[in-house]
Parts: sequence; structure tokens; C-alpha cells
Amino acid sequence: MMSKTYSWRRQELVAKSPQVEDFKERWPALFQPFQINEEFQRCTTVPLESTFMFQLDRYTPKLLELFNAKGGTVGQRIKALLKALIQDPCATVCKTREVTLRCLIEYMGERGEELISEHEGEPEVEVQQRLVMHSMKLYVAHEPDAVGIIIEGMPVLADMGNVARACCLLLGLTYALNLQYPAKLAKTFEVFQRLFVGLDTLQPKPSSRYISLKNKLLA
Repeated sequence: MMSKTYSWRRQELVAKSPQVEDFKERWPALFQPFQINEEFQRCTTVPLESTFMFQLDRYTPKLLELFNAKGGTVGQRIKALLKALIQDPCATVCKTREVTLRCLIEYMGERGEELISEHEGEPEVEVQQRLVMHSMKLYVAHEPDAVGIIIEGMPVLADMGNVARACCLLLGLTYALNLQYPAKLAKTFEVFQRLFVGLDTLQPKPSSRYISLKNKLLA
């Protein structure tokens, strides 16, 4: 049914730009991980999660080399994040992916707190209430451990399990809901789009920072 009604949803999104809250009420199934993956593939023909994670893992060793070599203030912030891997040489795949993505944000000249909101000692419900003024955010709560997504001030996904999956599904939601990338995270999302899911021929042209990163990865 979601496949059959795809064209209706796209027309509604493009013509009316509905609020996410209203759209979720109208199409609740779209806000499930499975359907986000399906909708992304309907939009792009690319399998979302499998492609994103494969490419992230593929580039992680080279990315970590670049991060370690980064100097200046950005390099200091990155090295602080990398301590999580240095102190735990047996870090899980999920932890390695998370640290890589957190470092990537900084490396691209943006700030991790613009995307990821950390909350120690706060219940998830209180965290969600605290983020009602944010247009797009991931949150990490620890009572209990939870990772979720906020769009237009409302929780749209919870129980993501880890930050990497949340980043991936947030990219999927930008396509499924026809959303703009956050201005302060445009370069990070450009890497998600062009490098991790292979949509590298879309307009606008790649930024100079992205081209520099890609050239270093392929060197």
C-alpha cells in the first residue's frame, strides 16, 4: 500500500509542504525504520541502511587516519573524541561508527552539538520535551539508554539503538519528508549523501571541502 500511494505522498509534500506532525498523523507507517528505508529506495533506487553502513565501514580506516593527522583547534576536538577508541581497542562496530561520524562533523568544519544532543541523567521523555524548539536533532539519553530523532520539535523515531543508525535514518527522513539539510550541518549531510549513499551527481555541485575530503580518501 505504501508503494502504491507513493506518488500521492510526493505530490502532497511538494505542493503543500505540510508540518511533520500533520504528515505523521496522515502517514504514520512512514515513520517506521522499515518504511523509511523503503521510501528512500523509492526516491533514489538506493538501499539506504545497507549502503550507508557499508560505505561508512569501507572509508572508516582512511577517515581515522585523516582525523588523527588533523591539527589546530579542530584537531584537538577530534582527538578528544578519538580517545573513546584509543582507550578501548576492542570497541564494537557501532561504537567505531559513532566516533567516526562524530569526528567527521568536526572535520568538515561543523559542530557535533548542532546534530547530537547529549543528556546525562535525564529520562528520555524529559529530553524530548527539552528539544521542542529544535528543527532537527538527534538525542542521546541515558535513563534508560536511548537514541532518537527530533524533527520540528517532535520525536519522530526512538529506540534507534546507536548514533550511526540514527544518522542514517535521519538522512532517509530528509528524503522521505522532502526536507532541507540543516544549514549548519550542510557539509556533513553532503558527505552522508554523496559518499555514504553514492548520490554524487545531484545538484548543487559538490562543495570544495567535500571535494578535498574525497580526494584525500581516494589518494
